[in-house]
Amino acid sequence: MDERRYPEVLAAGECAVLIVFGDRYSLSVNNAVLAFDAEIRTDPFDGLDETVPGIASLQLRFDPLAVDPKRVEAWCRRKLETRDWYSARINRTANSWVFPTVYGGDSGPELAEVADKAGLREDQVIDAHSGAHLRVVMLGFTPGTAYLAELPGEFDIARRKSITPSVPSGSILIAMRQTVLPGCPIPTGWSVIGRTKIETFRPGERNPFLLSPGDSVRFEAIRESDAGSVDLERFWNRRGDGVS
Repeated sequence: MDERRYPEVLAAGECAVLIVFGDRYSLSVNNAVLAFDAEIRTDPFDGLDETVPGIASLQLRFDPLAVDPKRVEAWCRRKLETRDWYSARINRTANSWVFPTVYGGDSGPELAEVADKAGLREDQVIDAHSGAHLRVVMLGFTPGTAYLAELPGEFDIARRKSITPSVPSGSILIAMRQTVLPGCPIPTGWSVIGRTKIETFRPGERNPFLLSPGDSVRFEAIRESDAGSVDLERFWNRRGDGVS
């Protein structure tokens, strides 16, 4: 990454700007995205409608009838110059979650395939994945779907060549050292190695998303026979506690 180029402010149509902090994922780049997003939410400009944090960029959507797009771009550049966003503290409380997960079998039909690609045994894949503390780097693609990083280097495997038409919510999908946790059924070319019954998207809730960018997630391996005893409501009732 050419550090001299970033951060960069780009026009994104008539009603949005895109602030790019890097051209790939790193902890410091994602930290900059989340820190700047928290700052904007705390001190917004007039006309701001929405902030959309991504893995390495932040989109700001605004009302072009309320504020001139050029003024927004200039405002962002001035704000960016106020501190080193790559090492800035994120001004929000992140939750730390532990999600009971069934690996392999019907819940993770591609576990053996992933083990072969990674040069590991199936139990080693489970141990490595469940032992990783992963960061929610963004929500996207479908409502509540979380992208988590970052797995060890042996999980730098490509997406599958075929598309699975639909996998259920809570499926544990991996590729390119990332984990994706869908909040609703989705088609995917990522490998399915397990499933958790924890719901991360509930449309009827005032805040329908369980996870937020910056949260920490660890998946805890359990047996299929124990999956039915998981208290799903406990997770939604303990949002904001910092630990679930």
